[in-house]
Amino acid sequence: MKIDLIYPKIPENSDKFHGKCIAFEKYDGTNLHWKWNLQEGWHLFGTRRTQFTFNAKGINGFRFDHIGLSHAPDIFNETLRDKLTMFLCKHGVFSTCDVTLFTEFHGPNSFAGDHEISDEHTLTIIDVMMNNKLLDPELCNQYFSKFGSARMIFQGKYSGQFAEDVRKGKYDVNEGVVCKGLVDGETFMTKIKTNDYLKRLRQR
Repeated sequence: MKIDLIYPKIPENSDKFHGKCIAFEKYDGTNLHWKWNLQEGWHLFGTRRTQFTFNAKGINGFRFDHIGLSHAPDIFNETLRDKLTMFLCKHGVFSTCDVTLFTEFHGPNSFAGDHEISDEHTLTIIDVMMNNKLLDPELCNQYFSKFGSARMIFQGKYSGQFAEDVRKGKYDVNEGVVCKGLVDGETFMTKIKTNDYLKRLRQR
């Protein structure tokens, strides 16, 4: 089923930050979402613009529409589902909310949204929403890093020099970084891609 964009678009190279931020590795993959609440458990999932019921029928529909992502539900069930369910149920701050978990589906040969079906893929947690509001990035990292979240590579003041260092490959990242922080009390994000990645993208 088609849905409105469930994960916000991230602007590139924004200078909107005025204070500290946290930069996480940006993985070259596909953004998937997984919805949970205490009454229904894990009941919906999909991409940024499609959503399916998290049951056998919905999984089959997802696989038909997204062949390259076909084993993502199996990876979620095998590596995240039980651990996250226990965690969310035990923490009252989450158990009373509608929770949306966002993961990046990626593998060693993923590039620009394409995936090799034969690869071993990973689901890396990149964000969490509570009642459709993004969780504070520091709290998200605190709560979910133990489940395999995006690697934090920098914490401090956002600057033009930091952005330039990312572009020039100072940090050990494939695609780039996503910088997150609070702006006017809301989680704000901007992305910076490496020059090397952009070059490979143009040559594709």
